[in-house]
Amino acid sequence: MKYASRKNALIVLFLFLLINSTLLASVVHGDQISPKFNEGIQVGTLYNNNPLDEASGLAASRNNPNVLWVHEDDWDSFIYAININGTILGKYKVGTGGDDVEDIAIGPGPEYGTNYLYVGHIGDNGADRSNIYIRRVPEPEVKENQVYTEFNLTEVDTITLQYPDGPKDAETLMVDTNGDIYIVSKRLTPNKIYCASYPQSTTETIILELVAMLPEKSEFKWITAGDISPDGEWIILRNDENDDYAYIWRRTPGSDLEQAFEKDYSVVDINDEPQGESICYDSESSGFYTVSEHADYESVPIWYYQLSNLQIDNENNNSGFNWFILLVVFIGIVLCLFVVFLKYYL
Repeated sequence: MKYASRKNALIVLFLFLLINSTLLASVVHGDQISPKFNEGIQVGTLYNNNPLDEASGLAASRNNPNVLWVHEDDWDSFIYAININGTILGKYKVGTGGDDVEDIAIGPGPEYGTNYLYVGHIGDNGADRSNIYIRRVPEPEVKENQVYTEFNLTEVDTITLQYPDGPKDAETLMVDTNGDIYIVSKRLTPNKIYCASYPQSTTETIILELVAMLPEKSEFKWITAGDISPDGEWIILRNDENDDYAYIWRRTPGSDLEQAFEKDYSVVDINDEPQGESICYDSESSGFYTVSEHADYESVPIWYYQLSNLQIDNENNNSGFNWFILLVVFIGIVLCLFVVFLKYYL
């Protein structure tokens, strides 16, 4: 009889653990997690008396602390390293020639453990380019206070891409943690998200794959920049129409990036900029930078938005339900401990 009672106690213990682990998982994974950011603070300034008067792409260095990569909205092959104060540290030539460079990203590439810069020659205002292309090069070493220098980078690869459904304009290039390349169209309703899976050929034209669509809303028509956080969990896009906003999707661990766009998104109000076409996460995935083109302005700020917290939003917007589940979990754990006490000490 005593053995049967202990057996029943163990069954009860198992059931409580199973139920509580399921409930806890629903709190952690089942609800929408919304990132909250502090108001943007100005960390630097770009002045109109330097080559960067139309900053059209931005990427935070993974190798060099407090260094950002930026490029002009232009038809050349140069990118620039700046520190977060806005001081230009160097001018870097990436390949030969250019064709409407619109964004820059950082991610993995052919050599394991090496971070690569991806420069997107993807603009096409007239939607008449049969191919677009991306230049990929290992990220060079930069000191945040180095004297301005010009460099000619080597080991540059060219990745040639073609849309499966005809030419279109784009200003957003993103590289995932596994090396997949994503391009988001501009001017369409709805805009489309295309992928070139890793590894990408550097000798043949790659046909992009249409993998997702943005919501069919006016605020998503003029998407001008985007990034994937270094930890791979967050995708951020920005617009530049009337008021400026950033839109953030969370990718749950183990899922494909395109699946994130099937879920709800968070909206972050960012400071108005004259022509905001740049956004990127910092190297720690703990905030993001923005900067504007400024050909008609004496200077523009470099803004930084620090992540303040993550808010769990229940699908029914009923936060009390979450607290109830947590209370049930706590009571279950206490009961389990009580059962163990009865088994071993009485």
